[in-house]
Amino acid sequence: MSEEFAGVSPGRTYLTRQTPDGLWIRDGDGRAVARLPVSPGGEVSSAAGSWQVAVERLSRGWAVVAREPVSEEPVGCGYPRGGLKRFDLWVAPEQEYQLRAKPFSGLRILRGELGEIARFTPGLKRTIVVVESVTPDPRLTLVILLAYEAIRYDEQIPGGAGVGAGG
Repeated sequence: MSEEFAGVSPGRTYLTRQTPDGLWIRDGDGRAVARLPVSPGGEVSSAAGSWQVAVERLSRGWAVVAREPVSEEPVGCGYPRGGLKRFDLWVAPEQEYQLRAKPFSGLRILRGELGEIARFTPGLKRTIVVVESVTPDPRLTLVILLAYEAIRYDEQIPGGAGVGAGG
């Protein structure tokens, strides 16, 4: 299925929907914003570009890495930090973010240097809420998709990110 993608915008809520050909992230008007593989890893596509995403083993643990499909250069990564449901993320060039879970709620919050960027709600009908105050940025889509893939990988690892894939 080929579809033109809309961009990610501040102040919008995005819904996820699983289909046989992938996991789709759509805006409130039903326009596709991104397509991820059915299970974590593989090609992630959006209006901002396409990347190959995979888990890569590090000397101590693992990281979710997004790479340019042709050059295979890393453009972003997310790695577990200091406990369950906590990730630090990096997006080229040199932008750092944090993804943290709110205790007992399952809600995950993505933050950058200027504050909150997005909230990821748990459950079968997950939503991604991009805060109103976020400045539109070409890296916004990549960091949100990277965070979402980190969440999906984390959910597949027995005991969470801090346990299962450690080196």
